[in-house]
Amino acid sequence: MNRTTKAFPHNLDYVFLNLPSPPFTEDEKQRLARKVYEHIWQQCVAPQPVAA
Repeated sequence: MNRTTKAFPHNLDYVFLNLPSPPFTEDEKQRLARKVYEHIWQQCVAPQPVAA
């Protein structure tokens, strides 16, 4: 497990805890945190461009 993977839960907690309620519901905050997680994960596993 690399440093980025270990940081995921902390980042998700940060997103979830810092969005105000209201206007965001608990479900909306969960969905947003999940989208952030999925985006970060995709960026981590995507092939990195080779520098020319």
